[in-house]
Amino acid sequence: MNNYLSITTIKSIKFNSCEGCESHCCDGSRFHFTPLILDDFEDVYKNFPIIFSFIDNELRALIRLSADEQKCRYFLENKCSIYTERPPACRLYPVTPFYEDILVDTSCHGVGEEGQVLASNSSISNSFYHDRLENFETKRQKTIKFLKEIENNLESIGEYEGVEMFKCTLKNNNPYIKQHLDSLKFLH
Repeated sequence: MNNYLSITTIKSIKFNSCEGCESHCCDGSRFHFTPLILDDFEDVYKNFPIIFSFIDNELRALIRLSADEQKCRYFLENKCSIYTERPPACRLYPVTPFYEDILVDTSCHGVGEEGQVLASNSSISNSFYHDRLENFETKRQKTIKFLKEIENNLESIGEYEGVEMFKCTLKNNNPYIKQHLDSLKFLH
């Protein structure tokens, strides 16, 4: 069970490492999908399928992390084979942006009193910082606007783990739509 705390409430918290962790966060078996903002598309479309789905009646952009064998296709020999190109959710965990706030998942086994400083005095340390965290709410609003524009141009492409997946049927020069359509080769 995740336990997220705002960095505004954290005086100091550290991250030790993922070594020896039994949670299997990185193999993709716990998280089949992860949300995206438009700024993420270019970073992920060359490795993962970008799909659209309605979550809580709201259209969302997602990547499907796990392949048909229920694990991430890039998790090989107990490590990420695309570590420097991993998706934002993988790169940032146990940190996550949430509207104008930044949260830390304190249920992560690597988070605690030992290791490298993760957050202190309401700030993420430089070693855990990613530009995705900057002005996140503005980026999220831009993504919502884009999703509203394509919402009536979707076609179902199947279901995976109880999530109906859609592709955009618009044919135009929008780079996000092009990246989405190019990424669908990773669905199979």
